[in-house]
Amino acid sequence: MNRPRLIFGLGVFAGTVYPFASVLAEETKKSGMPQLDPSTFASQLFWLAVTFGLFLLMVWRVALPKIGRVLEDRRERIERDIARAGEIKTEAEQVLAAYDRLSAEGRASAQSLIREEHQRAAAEAAADHEKLGARLNDEITAAESRIAEARKSALIEIAGIAGEIAQSAAERLIGVKIDKKSATAATRKAAKERSA
Repeated sequence: MNRPRLIFGLGVFAGTVYPFASVLAEETKKSGMPQLDPSTFASQLFWLAVTFGLFLLMVWRVALPKIGRVLEDRRERIERDIARAGEIKTEAEQVLAAYDRLSAEGRASAQSLIREEHQRAAAEAAADHEKLGARLNDEITAAESRIAEARKSALIEIAGIAGEIAQSAAERLIGVKIDKKSATAATRKAAKERSA
């Protein structure tokens, strides 16, 4: 604070206080308060100016430098914090990029494994299908041969039964007794002619 401003401030203060001095003087005489006695105003204003000047000097020399240092320390700390926040942001962006890259690689790897497992399962299913087809074909062939053998034996039995029926029918119808071998041979011959 410069000296002309200080003197101007004191003058304004004195100018505003002096008009009320007469009113205060009358009140002081009535109440007996010495600080409101207009005859002591000059010395009171002098000591007010001296103490106010000492206060301003103390503020200017002691308090303001401390406040300035505190503000400067705070500004430096804020700048350090902002710089550190920028570094942390950069690190976080790098970590996020690495995470995204690893995530994409993991998804690609998982898709590849799924594709390989699907192909392996399809190959196993095809192999199992072929084995099952071959086994069923073997079983069908075996069943067909069993059916053919059963058919043959059934035909043989039917031929024997047909021979007996023919023997019995010939004996009843024409009264001739035919032996069992001749009747069976005749029925077999007739069956072969029919199946051919």
